[in-house]
Amino acid sequence: MQLPQTKTPSTYRMLKDRVLLKQEPRQPTQSGLLLPDADVLGPGEARYKVLATGPEVTETIRVGDIVMVMPFAGEKFDAYGKTRVVKQDEILAVVLDVFG
Repeated sequence: MQLPQTKTPSTYRMLKDRVLLKQEPRQPTQSGLLLPDADVLGPGEARYKVLATGPEVTETIRVGDIVMVMPFAGEKFDAYGKTRVVKQDEILAVVLDVFG
């Protein structure tokens, strides 16, 4: 059974304080190993890239930012759960320094 393909983020315009997020792929270590998210992130956290923001989202969150959210925040937006729509207040933090 083949799951439906998701549309591109440019197809959507977020409303109010909603933010469209896509889960970031894990980065390998310098030696090429992929560490489980539980070893890199805090318990129950997930890292996402901001794809689109609504008009009421403050300027502290911009398209392209990497943000941390709880894994069950917001609503799944595709069949795989890699894309989510969350409210601005469900975002825990903006990652300032991305390191792998």
